[in-house]
This record gives sequence, C-alpha cells and structure tokens, in this order.
Amino acid sequence: MDLVGGLYCKFGTQLPIQATLRTDVQLICYSRPYNVVGSLPLEISNNNQDFTSDNLPFIYQPNATVIALSNTHGPQGGGTLVNVTGSNLFVSPNIRCKFGTTAAVGTAMSTSRVLCQSPIGAVGHVAVEVANNGLDYTTDGVQFTYDRMRCVHGVNVDLHQLL
Repeated sequence: MDLVGGLYCKFGTQLPIQATLRTDVQLICYSRPYNVVGSLPLEISNNNQDFTSDNLPFIYQPNATVIALSNTHGPQGGGTLVNVTGSNLFVSPNIRCKFGTTAAVGTAMSTSRVLCQSPIGAVGHVAVEVANNGLDYTTDGVQFTYDRMRCVHGVNVDLHQLL
C-alpha cells in the first residue's frame, strides 16, 4: 500500500480519521464517540479519498459500568479473588480489570459479573475498573482496599498445658 497521502480510517459515514501504521500489516485507528450501539463498516484509505469497500464490521458497544465488588479488602501481596458486579460487560477473552494503575486479566462470568484476581499493590485504597476490550476502562471509582500483610513472628506453646 502506497503511504504517500497518509493513512485514514472511516467508520460508516463519519469523517475520516488519520491512522497510524503499527506494522506492515496493522493500523491503529481511533474511533470517534458515537451515541448509537451497533455495527458500522470500517474502511481504510492511503489518500483520504479512495476507501476500501470491504465493510469490515466495527462494533460500538455500550459503556460498561462497575457497580460493586464482593471482596473489597485484600492483602497487599495480591491474590484476592474479587467478584466485580457491573453492567454491559462482555464475555470476551480481552476483558481486563485494573486495580489502581495495575491491569489484571479478568474472567467474564456473565454480562453483569467479572472475576478478577488482585495484583500486588500498595497499602491503601484503589479504584477497580473494567475494560471489555482490554483498553477502554470504566471510570466508576468503586474502591478496593489493600491491607497490610499480617505476619506471624513466633508461637509460644506451654507444653504443660498440652499434657
């Protein structure tokens, strides 16, 4: 593909948007906000005039939301299974959870529940957000608290009491 005129993406009848070449076979196209849920054809051009006519489906999804967490506390060492309740969640291998700024793989159990395992974090509160596509996270701010890890430093046993 000749790149003299630049690369562009067009979603349905929306105005074209400049694209970025990622590799020799991949483009990055950022979609404009669109207030309707559904599919639009995606076309590309190398001159912003002559677009493909492949009608590749690009699906605008409703915004996901995070409503509540079943486990709202866990140790700073991570590993807590957290049930995230929300809406407009998709059963997809791309679903991700984010604890503060740290992303973690999520498992979509339904369109209203995702199971996430907390990663290692600093003691304190962080927002838990979800992304259906692994990129566009919710911004609902539902809080998870990382607690200081408890350590047992020793055990004293009175052997007389055991006998």
